[in-house]
Amino acid sequence: MKSTSTKKPKRRLRRGLLYLSAFLLAILTGWLIWGNRTLEVTELSVPVKKLPTSFEGLRIAHVSDLHSRRFGKEQATLLSAIEEAKPDLIALTGDLMDYDTDDLTEVREFVEGAVKIAPVYYVMGNHEAANPIYQDLFDYLEQAGVVLLFDCAETITRGKESVTLLGLSDRDMPGVGSEEAVLERLEALCSETEGCKILLSHRPELMESVYAGRAELVLSGHAHGGQIRLPFIGGLFAPGQGLFPKYTSGLYTCGDTQMVVSRGLGGPAPRVNNRPQLLILTLSCEQ
Repeated sequence: MKSTSTKKPKRRLRRGLLYLSAFLLAILTGWLIWGNRTLEVTELSVPVKKLPTSFEGLRIAHVSDLHSRRFGKEQATLLSAIEEAKPDLIALTGDLMDYDTDDLTEVREFVEGAVKIAPVYYVMGNHEAANPIYQDLFDYLEQAGVVLLFDCAETITRGKESVTLLGLSDRDMPGVGSEEAVLERLEALCSETEGCKILLSHRPELMESVYAGRAELVLSGHAHGGQIRLPFIGGLFAPGQGLFPKYTSGLYTCGDTQMVVSRGLGGPAPRVNNRPQLLILTLSCEQ
């Protein structure tokens, strides 16, 4: 028979390991909650070919993939961060809502505040294209004063100089249907415009096949930063790109075209090592 004195140390060890496991689990849970709910503001300087000198220092708040998330009461945290950055314009690159969203409250809270800060320009994402209430969203955005860039161009002027904002409908939108159709629409837009072009388009995986050589700067989202970000490797998975995706976060170059990909603010699954991101871009004239 084992002595009582032998059993007690083993019980203490098991109890200690249990407490340690619970402690580590609590830390991990807290870290995951913090990493999914706290906003990271990233400042990024972007040199742009053909950018007119009068647009040197243009600041863009790049907001992507809100997915009907809320940051602070009535979006106060997100809106305060944008206002503090003093942007010249706000670019929304799709997925303001989820494919199954049936209540636009969070979107309205954000948009109502954003239009008071700076001019707002919007392109749709694949989630809007798949949501039956997408027309309600588009009608609301237009009434709120947001410029909808659906296969069209908008000219921004400073003095005698200008840049052109282009926007593409998502390929999942009824009437689009394919990457080839998206390319045709972009080529048609480019044929009608000259000078520096800034393209808003949701999907970064189209960089090489569609965007490159047709715009000087592309703003995109969709990849959610790769959802799970691994040290020294980057994102693990992105829709449209699969495992270990190429385009998930930051600045990329393909020929004469630069692309900035936002990690976005929300998404359908928990983010790991990948905080919700608000990008603040400062453009400069590339020598």
